[in-house]
Amino acid sequence: MRNLTDDQIVAISKNGGVIGMNAIDAFIRDDEPEVRVSHFVDHVDHIVKISGVEHVGLGFDLCDSFQDYLQLAPAIETCDVIKTHAGLGEFTQELIFRGYSDDHIIAILGGNFMRVFSEILD
Repeated sequence: MRNLTDDQIVAISKNGGVIGMNAIDAFIRDDEPEVRVSHFVDHVDHIVKISGVEHVGLGFDLCDSFQDYLQLAPAIETCDVIKTHAGLGEFTQELIFRGYSDDHIIAILGGNFMRVFSEILD
């Protein structure tokens, strides 16, 4: 299940936008008891296929470091496939396994959003 239709994805890319991918398991697959990082990267692959790698970014709600910093109650268990910033290593490894170049991985990990921010702020 996807949050955006293919037509919406194409429209965002035609306007130079970047889609921030969310790793909540129900957004990725609702037919699997255990959703894995590989399932999340399937969604990345789909967007890359129809709109190009320059329109994919990460839109996680990772607050693990923030909660530790504030010494709040133990972090709430999330339903994110990538639960903490440390989980980005597994995500990156899956991109490498699937043949993404270093430049494409850098773009997905933040370079695409930096490009858009630079274009807007210049």
